[in-house]
Amino acid sequence: MKKTSVVFSVILNLLVLNVVAQQYVWTQKANFSPCNRYGAFHFSIGNYGYIGSGIVQSGASTNLINDFWQYDAAADTWSQKATLPASGRLGASSFEIDGKGYVTTGFDLASTYFNDTWEYDPSTNSWLQKANFAGGIRYTCASFVIGNTAYVGMGKYGGYFSDFFSFNPLTNTWSAIASMPGALRQSARGFALNGFGFVVGGANQGTNYNSYDLWQYDPQNNTWLQKTSYPGNASYGNAVFILNSRAFLGTGSKLVTTGQSTFDDFYFYDPVIDTWTATQNFAGGTRQGSSFMTIGNKAYVGIGSSDVFPNINYQNDWWSFADVTTVGNTGLSISNYTVSYSADKIIFSIKGIQQQANFSVTDLSGKIIYRQTLRSLTSSLQLDKSLFAKGVYIARFSSKHNDQNLKFLINS
Repeated sequence: MKKTSVVFSVILNLLVLNVVAQQYVWTQKANFSPCNRYGAFHFSIGNYGYIGSGIVQSGASTNLINDFWQYDAAADTWSQKATLPASGRLGASSFEIDGKGYVTTGFDLASTYFNDTWEYDPSTNSWLQKANFAGGIRYTCASFVIGNTAYVGMGKYGGYFSDFFSFNPLTNTWSAIASMPGALRQSARGFALNGFGFVVGGANQGTNYNSYDLWQYDPQNNTWLQKTSYPGNASYGNAVFILNSRAFLGTGSKLVTTGQSTFDDFYFYDPVIDTWTATQNFAGGTRQGSSFMTIGNKAYVGIGSSDVFPNINYQNDWWSFADVTTVGNTGLSISNYTVSYSADKIIFSIKGIQQQANFSVTDLSGKIIYRQTLRSLTSSLQLDKSLFAKGVYIARFSSKHNDQNLKFLINS
């Protein structure tokens, strides 16, 4: 990769959007129509979200349920789909790969634990059993997906675990990978950005009940690297989603003898500069054990409990979270970060760099299209059409004390 003055052509129809101070907003959507619910599995496929199983509240009692529902984000409606043809459960791991949803592990209210894995195909509205999770029966694992491979690990059954396994749906096989360093734990959260996996938080009942540390997994080298710890209030049962090439983590619970134990705060993590930044609190109030997902350019969070056991206070609300930054269609000059464009080029000029900085362009899923370390006092870069398909991209200039962003659209 050339370091400076790299000339790339960009299409005529290029609109530069100013997102220097991104503004996010929570908007209440149609309630999860079946009932108040906690501990459901969840994933999104294309333009739809899915929620299944979990436990429901009926007065002061709770019951395990095994239904399965689709959320149409465009219509803001819920419709019932084929029920998972296996035991109902909570504390399961779930994820999406190549247009299909997967559910594995979990437990039921009779203390039966699972290691079965199921695949949901939305094109046929049907489930197919796959190879059992190789780590054995357990619940509250962490999971993330890189490319077409899922990674599931940790969790609890009797004791706590730190092991991890990869799942290849094409070969229907699980394989052991490097265990995550740090404390054994359950209820950690996983996410993937820029070709790396991340695991954060979790809990155990030893001396380290609340774990806030963040670990990055490199699938190329099968290694883990500790990153900046999560600064929020809660360490387990959080919600996590990807939006604008960042991971958003918030809500959740921690064990305390006095005071508040369930929270509504949210932070976003930028992997380019390894920092967490506070953002808008969850508008639904304190929450743990919720369901969450990203559909298109919005994230969704809802249901779960506003309290912790033995208090039962399950919810059925559903909220979207979106970037509502005001946009423009002219060249931009933001501090020392200037952007201009002509018929076939977009030019990023970054002036006055006093220390090493990073410049990157990602799509909205966080996939890096272009990245460069900047060291000179004046740098100019131009981007090329061949790098891009139609869609929205984020150009980010970041250093230790500065984080400025531009969103641009390629629409033909």
